[in-house]
Amino acid sequence: MKRILIITMLLAASFVAKGQKLYDYSDVVSNGYDFLVYLPESYENSQEELPVILYLHGKSCTGTDINMVTKYGTITALRKGVDVNAIVIAPQVEIYKNGWEPKKVMAVMDYVTSNFRVDENRMYVVGMSMGGSGTYKVIGAYPDKFAAAITMCGTCWVDIKPIAKVPLWVIHGVDDTATPFSRSTDFVKKMEAANTTSRLRYSWLEGCGHSILARVYMLEKVYEWLFKHSLTDEGRPMSKEYDVTSDDLHNLYKNLKTKPKQIPIEQPNVEKKVNQEKKVDSEKKSEATKQQKASENVYHVIAEGDTMYKIAGKYGIKVSELCRLNNMQETDILQIGRKLLVKSKSTSTKQQTSTKPKQNTTGQYHTIEEGDTLYKIAGKYNTKVSELCRLNNIQETTILQIGMKLRVK
Repeated sequence: MKRILIITMLLAASFVAKGQKLYDYSDVVSNGYDFLVYLPESYENSQEELPVILYLHGKSCTGTDINMVTKYGTITALRKGVDVNAIVIAPQVEIYKNGWEPKKVMAVMDYVTSNFRVDENRMYVVGMSMGGSGTYKVIGAYPDKFAAAITMCGTCWVDIKPIAKVPLWVIHGVDDTATPFSRSTDFVKKMEAANTTSRLRYSWLEGCGHSILARVYMLEKVYEWLFKHSLTDEGRPMSKEYDVTSDDLHNLYKNLKTKPKQIPIEQPNVEKKVNQEKKVDSEKKSEATKQQKASENVYHVIAEGDTMYKIAGKYGIKVSELCRLNNMQETDILQIGRKLLVKSKSTSTKQQTSTKPKQNTTGQYHTIEEGDTLYKIAGKYNTKVSELCRLNNIQETTILQIGMKLRVK
C-alpha cells in the first residue's frame, strides 16, 4: 500500500522538463534589460532556426528580481505545460516610471538574434497592461522587425501609422477597472478613422476584468495565431483563424489538460559585460572630470529660470565676479542659451592661493518674494539698507529677483 502511495505521489508531482532550458541573462546586455531566455527541446535536437516570442510584463513584475517575470505570462505558461515551440525572451523593467523603452528592448533582441538560432522573419511580441502599452511602443518603433503582436489591456501613446504595418490582435476585458476598456476602443477608433484596420483585429471580453487576461498566455491557440505570420508574407496579411472568448478564460483551468513542468532558471556561461562596461564608463567620466578641472575656462549655459544670483551660487562665486568675467551689469537681461564664463584659470588660481577667510555661513537670510524692496526687508529685520548692501555686495539700485537669498544679519 505504501509503495502504491509513493508511486501515485510521484505521478502527481510536476516532472523535470528534459531538454527545455531557462537561462538568466542578467548584467549581460549594456543599454538593455536583464532577461530570461527559454529554449525548447527542439532547439537542442536540430539546427533549425526557431521563431521568437518577446514577452513584456506588467507593472507588478518590475524590479531587480528576475524571478518576478515568471509571476505570470509566457514563462509561467511553459512551466504549466503549455507547448510553445519557440525561443521565449522575457526581459524585466527595473523602474516602473520608465515603462518599456523600445531601444532597450531592441538591444536585448539584437543580442538574442546574434547568439541564438533565430528565424528573424518570425519574431513576435506579446504584452499585458504596462506590457500591452509597451507592445504598442515596440511595434511602433520597429514595425519591420516583428511579424505579429498581441496587446492586452494596454494604452497606445504612440503614432498609429507604423503600427498599422503589423498584424495586431487587441484584447481587453469590458469590466477592466485598472486599465479602462476605453483605452483599447479609442485606439481602434483612431485606426478606423485613419482607414488602417486591414491588419487589426480585436476581442472585447464580456464579464472579464484586468487580471484574468493573464490566462490568455495559457491558450496555445494564441501562439498558433502568432505563428501564422511571417515578414516574408506578401502584403503581410492578418490571419483570422482562432479566437479568444470569455468562456476560454473562465473555464481555463477546468479544460486545461497539461502537466506542470519544472524548468529551473540556470546561469549561462557568458561574460557579464555590463559590469565591465560600467567600469569603463566610470573611468571615462572620471577622466572627463579631471580634464574639466584642468581646463582654463568653465562655462554655464543659461537655462529658463536662471538668475545672476542662482548661477553665482551654483559655482561658488560672487555676482560681481560673474559680471566682471562677462563684461556685463547686474541689471542685464539673461538670454536663454547664452554661455556665461563662470571660472577662468586665473580665477581658480586666485581662489586657491587666497588667504581671505571663508565667508561666515551662519548668518540669517531672507528669500525675496514678490513686492519686496530693500527698504521693506531692512525694516523687517531692523537693519539699514546700507548694511544689506554691504552684506550682499550689491547696490541700492540693484533689481531684486524673486527667489534670490539676501543675507540680513
